[in-house]
Order: sequence, then C-alpha cells, then structure tokens
Amino acid sequence: MDELLKVIQEANHKENLAKVEREFLAYCDEISINPVSFTNAVIPNKLLDIYDKEFFNKHLKKNIKTHIRVSRQMTRVAGKVRHNRINNVFEIAFSAPLIVHSFYQFDDSSYYINGILCRSSEEALMRVMEHELVHIIEILLTGNTSCAKKHFKNLAHQLFGHTKTKHEIIPNAIKQVSQVFKNGDRVIFHYRDTSYIGFINRITKRATVLVESKEGTFINRQGIRYNKYYVPLQALKKVD
Repeated sequence: MDELLKVIQEANHKENLAKVEREFLAYCDEISINPVSFTNAVIPNKLLDIYDKEFFNKHLKKNIKTHIRVSRQMTRVAGKVRHNRINNVFEIAFSAPLIVHSFYQFDDSSYYINGILCRSSEEALMRVMEHELVHIIEILLTGNTSCAKKHFKNLAHQLFGHTKTKHEIIPNAIKQVSQVFKNGDRVIFHYRDTSYIGFINRITKRATVLVESKEGTFINRQGIRYNKYYVPLQALKKVD
C-alpha cells in the first residue's frame, strides 16, 4: 500500500476536489439525480470513477473490486461500507431516502454532512461518497476502520476537508411525504429527462400513476388509454 500512501500524500486535495465537483456536476446536468434516476447504481458508480481518477490515480480500480448498491430501506445512515476479507471485495451502499428524497421533496432543503453544508442531492452524494472512501482507504492502509477514531478524522479532513463524521438529515422528515397524496390526485414526476402529468390510481409503497397516451396499454371504461408508471411517493409533486 506504499503506492496508495504516496498518492495521498502528494496529491493537491483542494485542486482535486474542485475537479471532481466540476466533472460530476457537469455529468448531473445531463443525468439529474432524482428518486427515479437514483434507483440503480449508475450515478454513484460514475462518481466513484471520478474520485478514483482525480484523487487516487485509479489505484482503487486497479487493485480492488468495489460493488455499489442503492437502498430504499436505509433511513438512519446515508452510506455504509462492507468489506469481504476473503475475496477483498468492498460494497458501498447509499441511502436513497436520505441522499435524494429529503432534498427532492422539500424546497430549500439543506443539511450538514460531515460538517459541510449540502444544498442538493449532488452535493450530499459527494460528501457521503467521500466518507465511505475514507473507510476503504483506512482499511487498505491499516486493515481496520472506525470513523470515531482520530486517524479516520484526520484522514477525512486531509483528503476532503471534513470537520465531522455524521450527517444531520432528519429521517422522520422524509416520512411526511406519504401523508400528502390520495387516489385521484393529479401529479407530476420526471423520468429520463421528461416530465409526465397524470393522476394517482393506487397507493401502496409506491404510487401507480396513469398518464394519458394514445399508445397506452391500460384502457378505462370510457376507452381512454393510459400508460402506467410506478413512482416513489417522494418523486411526486401535486399539480393544481
């Protein structure tokens, strides 16, 4: 791990962070982070590649295998790392409710993550990714990791300017959105850079939204055709 330690020590971290932010935010201008686009790992995988390139000279990709997943069930921690010591595979899990839904649903939301104010899902994902990368780097360098210990905190500050190791997103806030919709509500949501307006036909863990379309496969009693979309409640906004 001498090569990794050398890369970390010689890097211009402020300059590297600025490069990461420019490249990732430009990418997000084309593929915006929202509760629909964040259901798979494409966006965080892209971000991991950018960090690996700018901070670690692609050392991570060359030397370890990292699997990323997005979780809808994680509501207490924004991210976590698991390390399989047998095959040296790392898994990073990200919380969709905390990283995306809490920003997307509530206007002017901002939360401190690792001591840094985040005003968007993009900023939140970067800060959480940084925290999980410190866990991985610490494991590679020392064999163990703990964000409560001084070594982790020093490394997080040296690499990314973190002053804390916690997020201040309130999990209960994201649960409020499920109380504001009912069957028949006209709603708007975004999918693949397109906005759709329809009405809620059914609500379970997600909403079944019917959007009128000439090619729709669902036909009501009046003969009107609709396309069905299964949309997380946090991705919906009411239309007056």
